[in-house]
Amino acid sequence: MWPFCKQPFYATMQPVRVNVTILNPNSALSEVSEVLWVPSDGQDVLLMHYTLPPRFWPWAGGMGIHISVKPESEGFKGIVSGLLNINVRSIPSGLVSKASLPVRVEVRSPPEREKRILWDISHNLAYPPGFIPKDNLDSKDPLDWLGDHPHTNFHGFHDALVENGYFVEIWDKPFTCFTRAIIEEYSTLLIIDPEDDFSRAESEELERAVREGHLVAVVVAEWYNLKGIDDLAFEEGNTRS
Repeated sequence: MWPFCKQPFYATMQPVRVNVTILNPNSALSEVSEVLWVPSDGQDVLLMHYTLPPRFWPWAGGMGIHISVKPESEGFKGIVSGLLNINVRSIPSGLVSKASLPVRVEVRSPPEREKRILWDISHNLAYPPGFIPKDNLDSKDPLDWLGDHPHTNFHGFHDALVENGYFVEIWDKPFTCFTRAIIEEYSTLLIIDPEDDFSRAESEELERAVREGHLVAVVVAEWYNLKGIDDLAFEEGNTRS
């Protein structure tokens, strides 16, 4: 399934996050009571973590799956498959419905640092909550509902990097979360069309990563013009602000 099958998984890789929608026709209110990862043929290679809301309402809800490769499986090469078994409990009846999500990923050893790229999305904003204009100012709807992401409006650039032998991973945390171990894994940090502010602590950490960790920071920024921003001011119909 694109984009998750575009490149293989490997140890030290940033977790790949997958959003899954769960629909329970038995009850308007429900919860996930158990999630169990069952690998095939004893292939205990993947780490699975989950982000779950306290309740699903009405009828459906979202579940986040965070997939990574165990550090001790650094030398593994091959296909890993299994079932993610999900139990959903209806409220208040207590009826438990079961679903199984098949997972199949290719795993390889970590690539060399020169081929690994970290793509920062932590400084990309969307509307709402921010009043972020689209990059195409000729659009009839001027606000950027979808934001920027290597799997959406930048997927052509993402695919070109992967097809030319690079391994692209997504960074969605502040730069203050950088550690020396993380920086040593990557040759390049991409900061594409940022809208959010960089805190002083983030700026200092980024400078340290570049100067001391020999990380190459590539910044692709667009226009910033105060007069242009003022000229774009308007009353937004949804919030009247």
